[in-house]
Amino acid sequence: PGQSRLTTPRNEADSVEILSGVSVDGLTLGTPIGMLVRNQDHRSNDYDTNSVAYRPSHADATYDAKYGLRAIAGGGRSSARETIGRVAAAAVAKKVLSMWSGIEIMGYVKKVQEIEATVDPETVTMAAVEANIARCPDEETAQKMIARIDEIRKTGNSVGGREGGGGGREGGRGARRGMPAVPQPWWRWTPRSDPLKRALLR
Repeated sequence: PGQSRLTTPRNEADSVEILSGVSVDGLTLGTPIGMLVRNQDHRSNDYDTNSVAYRPSHADATYDAKYGLRAIAGGGRSSARETIGRVAAAAVAKKVLSMWSGIEIMGYVKKVQEIEATVDPETVTMAAVEANIARCPDEETAQKMIARIDEIRKTGNSVGGREGGGGGREGGRGARRGMPAVPQPWWRWTPRSDPLKRALLR
């Protein structure tokens, strides 16, 4: 929140407090790393209309249909803020993969409605991703995305985007470089897989 005019206007620093698992020297201790991110800019009144209408581009309607109740003041589990825990954990995992395996992972906006960027996942850099508020490394396309999002925001609506690309190594999940080849996807692994596969997937 508050990172640019394209995001929610609340001002959240997203400052992480590390509660456990890390020494004063910044080294991990082999125990669970506990992290806390506090919401500082509470605006429950901003959600007053949630009692009569679902927010666009949120999971409010799905949550209500599935469970028969929902957190009107802020969205609860259907709030985008709920993802902060996974983002924090992924930041740790990303650093571990880079330090120990040379694996580089980055996400970027590939498409907004029909506006699609041309991005080479083998050469894209984080500097290019962070060069504009759309987080699209194709600068010309990024400006078109920003104009479209601004246009839709003026109508009181919102629009989604797509990360990464279609197939191959982009796979709709951004760029992934340095990934080792494995005999089969990890989700097919079973305890009865042969020892070589188990060793590769440790």
